[in-house]
Amino acid sequence: MVAEKQICHLRDTLRGPGGHDSMPHWDGAAGRMASFLRRFGQRRLPVHVTPVTRSMVETISSKLAWRQGMVFRRLLKPQMTDTALGLMGDKGESFEPLLRNTANPTVIRAGEQINVASSKVGLDLDGRLLSGYSPEDLISELVAISGGELELEVIRHDPGPSEPEFNCSRPRRTSCAQSNRMVSRYRSYCQGLPRPSFLQAGYTDVWLPADEAAAGS
Repeated sequence: MVAEKQICHLRDTLRGPGGHDSMPHWDGAAGRMASFLRRFGQRRLPVHVTPVTRSMVETISSKLAWRQGMVFRRLLKPQMTDTALGLMGDKGESFEPLLRNTANPTVIRAGEQINVASSKVGLDLDGRLLSGYSPEDLISELVAISGGELELEVIRHDPGPSEPEFNCSRPRRTSCAQSNRMVSRYRSYCQGLPRPSFLQAGYTDVWLPADEAAAGS
């Protein structure tokens, strides 16, 4: 692994008419949130081909049969990425997050009384950023989907290394002796095999110093 996507947690607030539910509340906050979530579920964020993903795809495709390699290399052409992912079926699910920033709605907050329409609805999103991209990039992509009505704020961002470590000669040591032994054994098995660059779609503590990783920072 030479890079991994970084955590970017966002909080959105949508506002609208509120009050007692004996009266209709057209264009209320809850309805506007529902409209955003519907649009969000129907559209993908833009494709970004980063250097580490390009290296990874090119290395893997060079070892595939010609037809498979041709389809796989189409991942690197943004206008053809989604078509290639579809042709890959279930296998494409592992590669999609390596080609775009992602965000998943996870927590919705609204009113506390059943007979009162809330004038404010909050939404937390678990965002993951590709190397080289910032929270502002993800926010602009989400605002484009929403039509410009989101009030987004960053509640957590773990930037990690600014550049992928293509030239690292050995894996970083951790505080876990068993993990270090596993890494050493794996490297001995892989001697002489091609080593594609690898982008981790999730977030780990591998970039932290051993004492911070052990503490769960």
